[in-house]
Amino acid sequence: MKKICRVTIICAMLWISCGGDKEPPDVQITNPANNAVVSGTVNITADATDNIGVEKLEFYIDGIAVSTATSEPYSYSWTTTSLQDSSSHTIYAKAYDAAENEGISSTITVIVNNGGGSGNLVKNPGFEEGLNYWNPYQYPSGWSSSSTNPHSGSFCAKFSFPTGSGYYDASIKNSGYQIYIEANTPYYFSFWIREKDTHDTYDSTKTILDPVINLNGNWFWAPTPSHSETWQFIDTTLTFPQSGNAELHFQLHGWATSSSAEFAVDDVVLRKQ
Repeated sequence: MKKICRVTIICAMLWISCGGDKEPPDVQITNPANNAVVSGTVNITADATDNIGVEKLEFYIDGIAVSTATSEPYSYSWTTTSLQDSSSHTIYAKAYDAAENEGISSTITVIVNNGGGSGNLVKNPGFEEGLNYWNPYQYPSGWSSSSTNPHSGSFCAKFSFPTGSGYYDASIKNSGYQIYIEANTPYYFSFWIREKDTHDTYDSTKTILDPVINLNGNWFWAPTPSHSETWQFIDTTLTFPQSGNAELHFQLHGWATSSSAEFAVDDVVLRKQ
């Protein structure tokens, strides 16, 4: 019996490696439903089947791969709280078998509606209007509105600093309108960030991003992101001891001698809870 099993397994492996398996997996999104209205953290699930077996399944949101699963159940927890209410987003999945056949699900569309507090106080939070309502006030030429790999929509804000440029400070803040903060009231602050590895032979540290809110000369700090070339979500709740008009800053500090520096920010949210 053991010999028969071994022979069967070997034959199956040879059949796959020689191109005998041409059938792609069948994959479909099972949650959420197409045209659903979603909020908070959404549990995205998918089913995938194959005549031999599914090796992995990838989830895509707005055309960007956000998660890979190698075993069932296939799921991904998607946080929508940083996204604009009434914004539309697409979801699909890809499944692969051992022969690298690729199956793609139908694309579904969902609408985000978190209905939080008084709404997002940040204008142009996803940089779909370029850098309108934002002021790059340190090393301004390094900032741009970029269509390369945004977290959602078509654009994000990107900072690039060329190789061999040494130490830099680079900052961007809201501009052209006022963000009024009420004292002793919790505010939800979130954003998405990604960066290129900025290790340097001159200084072993990496670039530091400081997300801060300046209220009447007092600085309130959000968590400093870790270093990742893929999008990561940062959120926190801040309570301010006084009322007034606030400035929202993203400040960068670092080196770019033997390597370049690159950061991208997207989907910024500040709203009263």
